[in-house]
Amino acid sequence: MIRYVVAILCLLPAAAFAADSSSGSSLSDTLQTFIDFISTGIYESADTILERVAAWYIVWHLELKMFWLQMAVSVAEGFIDGIGISGLINSALGGIDSAVSGIVFYLKIPEAINMILSARVARLILDLLS
Repeated sequence: MIRYVVAILCLLPAAAFAADSSSGSSLSDTLQTFIDFISTGIYESADTILERVAAWYIVWHLELKMFWLQMAVSVAEGFIDGIGISGLINSALGGIDSAVSGIVFYLKIPEAINMILSARVARLILDLLS
């Protein structure tokens, strides 16, 4: 850090000589410009950079979560299909009265049970991953 301060102090007179020499206080103007940049310019630049980094991190984190969720749902659907839960539910509901069975299938209760089981398995997979 001290090296940078020494380098800036060494280059400060060169910047003063490079400035317009019509006014006698060019060194003080250069010093004031440097102090203004340090006090406000760096803060604004760092603030903008930090905002962009934070936005990038949030987007990356959300995309990562969506990827893991899609992966967990596809694994859960494969697991539910592999076990054959849908067939077991349909065969269990096939043994009840036809009027009740018609209402149950009209309300799509077997599909709802399948979706609930798939969501529970997906949640189990996400818990195992984290």
